[in-house]
Amino acid sequence: MAPALPAKLTGAASPVAPVRTPGTARARAAREHGGDANTGAPLYRARTHARPALDGHVIQDDWRALDAAGNVFFRGMSLRSYVPATGRWTIHWSMANTRGHTYLDAEWRDGEIHGTGFGFDGAGQFTERLRYFDITGDSYSFRMERSYDGGATWTKISYLKATRRA
Repeated sequence: MAPALPAKLTGAASPVAPVRTPGTARARAAREHGGDANTGAPLYRARTHARPALDGHVIQDDWRALDAAGNVFFRGMSLRSYVPATGRWTIHWSMANTRGHTYLDAEWRDGEIHGTGFGFDGAGQFTERLRYFDITGDSYSFRMERSYDGGATWTKISYLKATRRA
């Protein structure tokens, strides 16, 4: 049986998350999406919806990034499944209308989810790490970083605080 975490991050509720993208990625996202690269103000809002798939053995997460007017400018989807034999999750992330996929392996550790994996996008092949933390029944924080040089340097891709909405 999977740890209790998936129930906290899935269901009919749809979190809405202000997304902060610090560092180099923040500046790039600010140019592309009108956020503030200097103050750390939210660059955009995002809406996710998690629901069971494949008879409840997989969770499908739909992600939509919204501009200031509420229009969707980016879409992505993950499929995650708990693997009882390993006590870990397998996650596949795919972006719509753009080149890129990520494959991750994640585990529940000390009240958080930690994941590592690999993938590719328009900038090339990368190693990725992520962390879900400050997890409660109606919110969580998330951080993701990528390395395009085998782990020598890491770029902060996203940081968000998600709050469950009815």
